[in-house]
Amino acid sequence: MTLIRRRSAAIVPFVKLDQSSKIQKVRATIFSLWKVKNRESGFVIEMVLIDEEGTRIHATVDEELIAKHKGILIEGKSLSINCFIIKEYYGDFRTTPLPYKIALCRTTRAKEITDFPLDLPEKYLSDFKSIKEDKLYRNILIDVIGEIVTVESMEVIKTKGKSGISEKLMITLRDTNICDILISNAFNSTKILFDPSVKIVKDFREKYVAKKQSNDVHAEQSYSISWGGAIDYREEFLGMKNRRRTIAEIRDTKVPGKIVTCVTVKDVDTSKLGIIRHANLATSKF
Repeated sequence: MTLIRRRSAAIVPFVKLDQSSKIQKVRATIFSLWKVKNRESGFVIEMVLIDEEGTRIHATVDEELIAKHKGILIEGKSLSINCFIIKEYYGDFRTTPLPYKIALCRTTRAKEITDFPLDLPEKYLSDFKSIKEDKLYRNILIDVIGEIVTVESMEVIKTKGKSGISEKLMITLRDTNICDILISNAFNSTKILFDPSVKIVKDFREKYVAKKQSNDVHAEQSYSISWGGAIDYREEFLGMKNRRRTIAEIRDTKVPGKIVTCVTVKDVDTSKLGIIRHANLATSKF
C-alpha cells in the first residue's frame, strides 16, 4: 500500500507571491481592517496585511465568506493563511505599491498564530522634503512621523464607498528639519498613533530634541552677538541702564531705544487667542 502525502504549502513573502501557484502560504498580522459596501458583492472586508519582512499587501473578503472567518479577522491578530487567490490590484488610491492583492476564497484556511514578531522593519516611512517636492506616487498611501503642531476641529463627512458617515481630522505635523505638512484620516485604512512604543518613534524623539536644542543654542548665541555679548536678563529688566517709562510715555516717545515698563493685564480678547497644546509625537498610516 502506497501512502501519498499531500505537499504542504510553503511560506512565501508577499513580494514573491506567484499568481499561478495555489499552494502558497503566508504569515502576517492584520495591520488595518475595515468594511465597505460594494455594488457587486455587497459588504466586503478590506484589509492591509504585513509580513515578517515588513512588506504590506492589500487583502479582501467577500460578504458570503465573512461568516466563515468570523472571530479571526480582527485588527491586530497574526494569522497563517493558505489556499487564497492572487488578483490584480489597481484603483485611484492603493494601500500598498504591490500590483496584486490577496483574495480569500471558499477553500482558504486562516489560523491564528502566536509566534509572529512584534518589531518589524519600517519600509513605508516618507520624509517631508520628498512630499513637498512631489517626488512620491500620488495614488499610493504612505507613512509619516512628526511632532503635532496643530489639530483642527473634527469634521463629519460622507465617505465614498462606505455606508454612513465618517469623522475627518486634520493634523499639522513637523519633522526634525522644522518642515510642516498637513495630513488627515480621510481614508479607511488611515491610522493615527499617538506616542506608540516603537523604535522609530524613540529615534525620532531623540533626533528632534537634539535638533531643537541645537537651534535654541544657535538662536541664543545669535541674539547675544547682535547685542555685543551675553545678556544678563535681571540687569536687562531690573537694572538702571534702560529707561523706565509708563505706557503713556512710551506712546508719546519719539526716541528709539530700549524701554522698561511694568503693567497689569486687566482683560484679554479671547476671540483672537490660539490654543497652545503640549506637543506629542505621532505616526500615521494613511
